[in-house]
Amino acid sequence: MVRYASQVSLPRWPARLTIPRLLVLAIALVGAALCSPAMAQQAAEGDEAAEQAAEAEAAHPTIELGTFQVKDHRPTRNETAKVSFTIFLAMDRSVDKLTLEQLEHWKHRLRDQVIVAARLSETTDYLEPGLTRFRRNILLRVNRVLKVPLVSEVLLTEYTFTLN
Repeated sequence: MVRYASQVSLPRWPARLTIPRLLVLAIALVGAALCSPAMAQQAAEGDEAAEQAAEAEAAHPTIELGTFQVKDHRPTRNETAKVSFTIFLAMDRSVDKLTLEQLEHWKHRLRDQVIVAARLSETTDYLEPGLTRFRRNILLRVNRVLKVPLVSEVLLTEYTFTLN
């Protein structure tokens, strides 16, 4: 038997939705509406925790050594490397203000070690994405001069490298 579209009966949706089903639907909608503010509050608490962690991380005392522009001519390879960057030394959290004030008088010695590390670095050290080898060399040289490993991290900004 073939049925035509006019002969097919469509379900009557309003008649199928009984009062218990309507109540369940209403409770589900109200529950969803109440959960979204609670989720937003949890997200805000998570953001506050992330901000506190960032502040704790930023609590490292730092010393700015300034901007460096090093031009290194290597005639054996027919290269001239030009490197410029600004450097900050992040100290351990245990370093007090008195030690930081004393280190201000050592800035020139620390700058000299940065220049030596920049001149001794190979061209491949400058081409690494994170500059890990270059930063590690600076860290080792600076801590060697200080006799005590006070510097925990070397931070580079405004980095440019050109090779001719």
